[in-house]
Amino acid sequence: MRWKLVLAGLVLGGFAATSKADTSRVTLQSGQSIVQANASLTASGWQPAPERPVLSFEKTLSGTDLQALASCSGTGPGFCRYDYQRDGQRLFVVTVADGAQPEKGGIVTQWWTEP
Repeated sequence: MRWKLVLAGLVLGGFAATSKADTSRVTLQSGQSIVQANASLTASGWQPAPERPVLSFEKTLSGTDLQALASCSGTGPGFCRYDYQRDGQRLFVVTVADGAQPEKGGIVTQWWTEP
C-alpha cells in the first residue's frame, strides 16, 4: 500500500513539475524586434511588469513606449531590458539598439525566466 502512495506522489509531482515548466515556456527569437516580441508575449498572457517607473532618457533610448520597459543602459550597444510576468513567473528580455531601423525599437538578444 505504501508503495502505491509513493508512486502516486511521484506521478502527480511529475505532472506538477511539467505544468510549471510549461508556464515558463517563451517563444522569442534572437534578432526579433521588441515591438513584435511584445505583441507576441502580451497575446500569450505575459503582462508588463517593470519594478520601477522608467526614466525619460531610458524611454528615449529605447525608441518605444512599451509598458514593459524596465531600464536602458545609455552606454555601449544601447542595452534595454523589458520585464513581464505570468502565472508567478517573471520574464526578462534584453535588447540592443538597431541603428539601421530605429522604428523597431530594439532587437531581442537574450531572455530568461525566474520564479
